Amino acid sequence: MQLPRRAVLPRLPKWDRATQSCRRLESVGRSICHDGMSGTVKLKPPCQPGRGPGRNNLMCERCDVGKFAPAQSFCQECPEGSTPSEERSTCEECLGSHYSMSGVDGCFPCNLPLVLVDNKCVWWHLPLLVLGLVALGVGGRLAFSWNSSRKARKIERTLEEVYAQLWDEQPDTLTAYSKKLSRLGLQKAKFEQSVSAMRVRQSQRAGVSIQYLLSADFAQVATQRTGKNDPTFIDMKTAFWLSEDPIGRDMVCPRDGRAGCALVDWIPRCERREQTHFMSWTWKYSLHEVQSALEMFQQSLVGSCYFFMCFFTNNQYRILVEESSTGSDNLEEVFESNLKRIGKMVAILDTWHQPVYLTRIWTVYEQFVASTIEIEVQFVMPSAAADHLQRQIAKGSKGIDEVIESLSQVDSEEAKAWKMEDETKVKSLIEDTVGFDHVDMHVRTVMITWIGSVVEQTCRELLDIARSKKVRKKDRRRDCRGYQTAASGFLCDGQASPAELISSL
Repeated sequence: MQLPRRAVLPRLPKWDRATQSCRRLESVGRSICHDGMSGTVKLKPPCQPGRGPGRNNLMCERCDVGKFAPAQSFCQECPEGSTPSEERSTCEECLGSHYSMSGVDGCFPCNLPLVLVDNKCVWWHLPLLVLGLVALGVGGRLAFSWNSSRKARKIERTLEEVYAQLWDEQPDTLTAYSKKLSRLGLQKAKFEQSVSAMRVRQSQRAGVSIQYLLSADFAQVATQRTGKNDPTFIDMKTAFWLSEDPIGRDMVCPRDGRAGCALVDWIPRCERREQTHFMSWTWKYSLHEVQSALEMFQQSLVGSCYFFMCFFTNNQYRILVEESSTGSDNLEEVFESNLKRIGKMVAILDTWHQPVYLTRIWTVYEQFVASTIEIEVQFVMPSAAADHLQRQIAKGSKGIDEVIESLSQVDSEEAKAWKMEDETKVKSLIEDTVGFDHVDMHVRTVMITWIGSVVEQTCRELLDIARSKKVRKKDRRRDCRGYQTAASGFLCDGQASPAELISSL
């Protein structure tokens, strides 16, 4: 039995990778890739989107990295600036400042300082960019610095205005300046802090005006509180602070924020300003002695005068009532720094004959320090004491010798202070530094030098008086001659008649 012949299956079209065409086999009635044209025809492989012919030319495979394929097409690379979609069927453009790379999926950011140019992240611009940034930074810094300095200067000038206005503070003073400074960038809390510091500084540096010390208002307070017509300042100390109603008890002290202020903070605000003169004196003086001496000083005063006067400027409420501080606290730093800052001293000498001034340790020490640091000192005396000194000098060498002898009696070791604690502190300071003998000699020299200047001034005044008397005597003789000439009808210039001269006389 003859076996049937094996059936011959038609051969499928073979994919030719080289020509991308299919060859028609004669055994096949028609080619599945024939498109009506003779010869070889272009093949569109029957693959799904994102897939293309594989290496065996038969199977469809997923496109490689960085490639895509539409439906029935080949895998190909995406254009620059794009990347295959997740299915690799299309290309998606990269977002701004991102670029793509051949053979790689995804877009990559091009971050500063690099720059994206034609889908390339380049750096050649960096030197120029650096220079530009440096120039911009320097310019910006200079502009910022200039603007900040300008604002800082405006703030500083405005705060100086606030400081000046605080001496005569009005209810709306701070409100107006707070708004102005807020516009300049100063925070409200900072402004309030600055104002608080200004109040402290003004309280510490405020001096009492010479006008207030000579005023009837101060005299009235002193006499009413003490019950005396001419009280000493020791009398006032008791009446002002050691009574049932101490002055300043209910006022807040700007220096520490507690109740109980210095007398300089209690007096009318218009009578206190920055200290211009340091007063060297003693509390044993009477009101009349101080006022009389200040009247003598005022005759030669040029400009305003506000005294550092311990009775007013030190917080006597703390010292006398609470006894929480003393006048000699931080003596070395505070006293000398205040004296240097003020720069002028007025020393009130009660008399030339055995003066109380030279028996008090405070005044002796003040004269020593003022002379040591070369501070200008002007001595003044009450009018009665000054007249007495003039009469004594007019006696000649004997009178002058008596004055010098009296003012040379300086003994700092035996000098006293009202408060023993202050006396001990000042004497310890002298003893531990230059010694009592050095201080005594120094103060004697100061007093003798002053007396020498007084004698010289007195002599000048006497000479002026003598010259004035001679001139007046000559004038009287000339007037007599002129009258006689007028009576005879003639004058020196021969222009006036006797009647005119007589009428003028």
